[in-house]
Amino acid sequence: MLGKTALISGSSAGIGAAIALELSARGANIVLNYPFPALESECNAVGAKLKTPWIAVCADLATIDGPTKLVEAAVARFGVIDILVNNAAVVPHIATWNVTPELWDSTHNLNARGAFLLTQAVLPHLPPYTPSSPASPSGVKSGSRIICIGSGSSRIPQPELIIYSSTKGAMESMIKVWAKELPPKYGCTVNGIAPGPVNTETFQRGAGDQLEAIKAEFEKEIPCEGSLAEPEDVAWAVAFLADDRSKWINGEYIMSAIPREYASHLPTPVEIDYSSIDAISEILLKLEVDTVISALNLHWSGASDSQINLIRGAAASGVVTRFIPSEFNVDYHCPEERLPYGPRAEFLRAEAELSAHPQLTYSLVRCGFFMDYLGLPYASTNLHPLYCLVDLAAGKAVLPGEGNDRVVFTHTRDVGKFVAMLLGLEASKWPKEASISGQRITTNELVDLFDKVTGKLL
Repeated sequence: MLGKTALISGSSAGIGAAIALELSARGANIVLNYPFPALESECNAVGAKLKTPWIAVCADLATIDGPTKLVEAAVARFGVIDILVNNAAVVPHIATWNVTPELWDSTHNLNARGAFLLTQAVLPHLPPYTPSSPASPSGVKSGSRIICIGSGSSRIPQPELIIYSSTKGAMESMIKVWAKELPPKYGCTVNGIAPGPVNTETFQRGAGDQLEAIKAEFEKEIPCEGSLAEPEDVAWAVAFLADDRSKWINGEYIMSAIPREYASHLPTPVEIDYSSIDAISEILLKLEVDTVISALNLHWSGASDSQINLIRGAAASGVVTRFIPSEFNVDYHCPEERLPYGPRAEFLRAEAELSAHPQLTYSLVRCGFFMDYLGLPYASTNLHPLYCLVDLAAGKAVLPGEGNDRVVFTHTRDVGKFVAMLLGLEASKWPKEASISGQRITTNELVDLFDKVTGKLL
């Protein structure tokens, strides 16, 4: 971050101050912000601890012109804004029946509208956007960052937080829209961090003499070391998202500390030693797994070996009855020259191994070519970036042969829905090959479609 400039709203104390200290320690110039003249000395005390150049700007983000005033001061001093952290917020604790229109408006004006107007004002002053080659999903290598401090309350309802929760729900929605709308034009990533309770001075004052009792309750409810987060914990998460190496993280809303009641509904990752068939069998038995779906990347022999061990572990578990191997593409029995990629032998091993275990019902999902790759860097996908056939950002297309081979394209979301429907069938009704029917077009026709939609020739 050396030499970059970070603007942190609401940074005279608490989480904002901790973020400023963390980013400064990593080399960023800092723009501090406080809303009222009475907080000037407090904000300057934070600035005195910074290791890099800084300024402190008095700007009330709950006003219409406050965000613009803050950005103008930042640009006048540093010329550009590489990192924006939308942190300024207030947290009124009040029951719904006591909320006044004035309190509703003032809270939304700062927490939601303030973040929107500040982001809008910053956009023209982000670093110049130059598409990378090959293009990255974030739009540009080492590009700018917009990071919003949300709250777990946007997803976890709590009494007397009706106004605050609604503002953070609005922020979460803005993050989702911005993550798709802004990167292609400005080369930024947009992410949010939604912490649970944080041990700030404001939190301590609000808790009063009940602080220790509240901390004890959090210790029971929140499955994290320390339970009650420190401002520095949130600051580190911000620094992680602001780092150049986080250029492929976009559109995330990181719930950093959540109650056990909520966590119990989330998928639980399980660590598996793929080199040990006994270990695989043991954990499948312990978790009473009925169906295994493999999505290992089989483009190297080590992954293929892991899948073979997974099949053998499933067969030995005594509880697994159904298995879908990682063969989400085409019929690999076809001639080698017609395969989109290989090596074919690694994909055929799973079918042979599954045939040797009659206790496992299996199905090979034939879905054609993943459509996700065609829309990068603009399309939303969970796949790792891989540019095939077309590169929209670069305006180029490379076709195999004469471009007349017909291909079926399917989006991974549709593949997921198809597999979910397959799981709804009894094992006796599973076909050995489950094919997804799609429109078959040639790669030349594909390029023609892109030309028609984008209005330019690839």
